[in-house]
Amino acid sequence: MKDNCSYRFDAILAVALEQDARQELAALPTPAALKELYPDTSSLDARITRALHTLHHPQKALHRALAVVLLAAALLAGTLAVSAEARHAVYTALLRFLPIEMQVTYSVDGTPLDTLPENYCDHYVPEGFVLDEENSLSTDFLLLHGYHTTASANGDSLSYTVKCYPIQATGQIETFDNEHTTWSSVTVKGHSATLGTSSTASGTPCYFLFWESDGIQHTVSGCIDRDTLFRIAESIF
Repeated sequence: MKDNCSYRFDAILAVALEQDARQELAALPTPAALKELYPDTSSLDARITRALHTLHHPQKALHRALAVVLLAAALLAGTLAVSAEARHAVYTALLRFLPIEMQVTYSVDGTPLDTLPENYCDHYVPEGFVLDEENSLSTDFLLLHGYHTTASANGDSLSYTVKCYPIQATGQIETFDNEHTTWSSVTVKGHSATLGTSSTASGTPCYFLFWESDGIQHTVSGCIDRDTLFRIAESIF
């Protein structure tokens, strides 16, 4: 499912945390389960009473959670635009809690790069892969390289793409598929990164790896070996 609407960051984050709060509340034991687990624990009466109170008043707990969300959003508003770490944290929260395909747009304070550094490139190409020139582009502002292997007897071939571009002051857009992809936090050359894992209809694993460093957005994606994917990512400079 694809959502093409635009949302405020604090609204998206509020929805994500609301979903998390509902999941946490749903996971709480029922009154009957608590009595079965703690049949004679007078010293824990106060704790059990509080737990039962939360169960009977889920909206109050939810409102408290949302209040924390809005406060966090207000605090992040001053740092999100300039902090790659903050944006990475937001990506992680969104990918974890929102089961939809979505796009995130943000703005960046400061002076962005006008061009990529000279000779900025992926310096490692796995054996057997060749550059797909029809689906590749190299300019001062964008590095887009597509690679593929020669099709085998059954018609299968492997492919991957490397994309790098300077982070601009406005208009940054990332697309996330949270319905068919599992996301995790990883590290690339000491920088926080996000790795998405999915698979083809035949079961071949596919990956989507992205991170920011030195004012540049990097993405490496494709149906290739995970170790090879990271070796390609580490070779970009």
